[in-house]
This record gives sequence, C-alpha cells and structure tokens, in this order.
Amino acid sequence: MVKSAATAEIGPNAFALIATIASTEDAKRYTGPVTYFNDVLQSILGIRKWETLDRARRKAVAAGWLHYVKPPQGSPDAPIYWTLIPDRFDHLDDSPSDDQKVYPKNGDSPQEVYPNNGDAGGDTSGYTPGYTPGYTEGDTGGEPSIPSPKTLFPDPVPKETLGDKSPVVVSPPPKKKAKYPEAFLEFWKAFPPARRKAKPQVFGKWEKALKVLLKDDVCPQQCDAEAFLIKRARDYAESDQGRCEHVRGPEPWLNQQAWEDEPEAWKDKGKTSGSQKTMPTGRGQIHPDDLARNSF
Repeated sequence: MVKSAATAEIGPNAFALIATIASTEDAKRYTGPVTYFNDVLQSILGIRKWETLDRARRKAVAAGWLHYVKPPQGSPDAPIYWTLIPDRFDHLDDSPSDDQKVYPKNGDSPQEVYPNNGDAGGDTSGYTPGYTPGYTEGDTGGEPSIPSPKTLFPDPVPKETLGDKSPVVVSPPPKKKAKYPEAFLEFWKAFPPARRKAKPQVFGKWEKALKVLLKDDVCPQQCDAEAFLIKRARDYAESDQGRCEHVRGPEPWLNQQAWEDEPEAWKDKGKTSGSQKTMPTGRGQIHPDDLARNSF
C-alpha cells in the first residue's frame, strides 16, 4: 500500500481502516476473515461519526483494497472484512520501501542497493531512494559508520563536578490571585464596618447588579457600571440615611437596587421616618432592611 501511494487515492481514513484489517489478519496468522463492529472500528480509528467510517469503507472497497460483507438486517453478527491487492499493483514486490545506499571502498559513486531483490544501480519500484541517515556522502574510508547512542546522547555532566559554578535558579513565588476585584472592594469600603457582612454573598449581588445595569443600558461597559455603583454607594454613605444608626448594609442596598433612589430619599431618614425604626421581635430587634436580604 505504501508503494502504491494509496493514501493519495482513498484518503487517510480508508488507509487506516485497511491497515487495521491487515494487521489483525496478520495477528490471526491469516486463519480466517476479520470481524469488527462499527463502533469498535470507530474507536480504533478515532472516527466519531458512523458516516465517516462508512465513507472510508466504501472508498477502500471501490479501490479494490478491501472486501466487506455486511450481515443481514437484524443479525447480531459483526461485519466481515479481508484485505485484497488490486490487480494494477501486482507488479509491486514486498521489499522494504525505505531508502538505502552503500559506499564502495574504491571511491566510486554510491549505488542504490535493495537487499531483498538484489538489484543494484536502479530503482525498479517507481520511487526514488535517498540515503540512510548516518552515512556520509563521499566517504571513501571503508564501511559507513553509524553514530552510537553515546555519541548522539552523551551522559549529562555530574552535578558534583560543577562546583560553585552551578547556577542556582530561584523561582519567584506564585502571585496570589485576588479573591475579589478592586472595584468591588472600593464599593465594599463605602459602607460602615459594622454593616459589612456576608462578603461572598454581597459579591454575588454585586455581579448581578452589574449585569442589570448593562442589560438596561444604564452603562455601556462594565467598567462604567462599576464606577457608577461605587459613586452611588459613596453618595449614599454621605447622605443623612448613610450616617444614621440604621444605615443599610451593602447586601440590602443592592437587593433593593438603591442605586436608582433619588438623593432626596436618603435625607433625614434616621430621624423621623418610621420605616427606618427597629422592630421588636421575639429574639430582640431587627432592622427592616435586613428583611430584604436575598430578595435580589
């Protein structure tokens, strides 16, 4: 198959299919045909779709390289395969297809030699040989020598012989990845320390708020949305409500989308508004804004 350049005619998938059947036949010592289910062949050949396998099989059969017997409809048996050699390639022999040259001792030009058929001085199989790696062109000093593995891959220099000249490579410590972005931390710091609670949950609300601003076209880009939330949080912190006893924390502030509030809504809320007063419960007192947690 290699000498016939079958890959160019039938494609790599069909070539791999034929090679797989041939190697299995050889492993079975040609005692019988080869049987393979489609999914097994697909796994061996690395083919995902059945259509690709079927197309490769049809090309191999049409080119005369493969015989295929499909089992009857509903049969549990696997398809049967065996390889063939097209009549147009009967003239090709089984000699190796690699390139070889020998270099005579008398200094004459190198000759192509094919040990299996004894031909010397010409290519009889339709391909042009080169020379074997390790042979030197024009070498007239006798038999060609191939470098030993020791020459190609010498042993590494023992570490103890390097002495003080051995370079010491110190890898820099890995940079610690910030858990929260800088913009979120600026927003977080706008609120009083006593109201900064449940930071992971607040960060999730922060990201949702950014998506809302971008979706509603309030801000064209994420950096604009981040700057907008930071500014509104700082404005709230400077307002009457932001400085009173019952100032909202970052999570209820985001839950209630307080960035949409008018500045007047944040004035004098801690002095007279009943909505900002604490409400007694059976366990003590609770701020009304805490009831809004997890609502966004």
